[in-house]
Amino acid sequence: TRPSTGLSGYWSAIFNKIGEALCFGSPLAIAALVGKWFVFWSVGVRLFLAGLQQSLRLQFTAHKILAIHGADSLQIVQELGFANLGLGLIGILTILQEDWVLPSAIAGCVFLRDEKWLESALGGSTGEMDKSLRCG
Repeated sequence: TRPSTGLSGYWSAIFNKIGEALCFGSPLAIAALVGKWFVFWSVGVRLFLAGLQQSLRLQFTAHKILAIHGADSLQIVQELGFANLGLGLIGILTILQEDWVLPSAIAGCVFLRDEKWLESALGGSTGEMDKSLRCG
């Protein structure tokens, strides 16, 4: 089975935010909580699972998602997978080290923006990448 970052992850993030927002009152605290959980789920979990997928299934990522063929492309896909794993791990660790939230958010946004650009430049689609991370 493939890892899932579907609706269950988003519902968990929403419930995390609501629960913590009830414990804290100020708008600044709520904004910090939204940022923390956004980074954890969208940067951390999503990129970590994508990195696992790309590292373990190099040819699938190269052929089906990025539409690149040939053995030479596998090195690039592997490096992309390790970059996803590294950024995802840092995003996950923001739960333990809250000082990392802002730098992780910035790196994740830049990296995700670059990843979307790369997909569109190579003729892939974000829909195919999202489908590859769902169960079923």
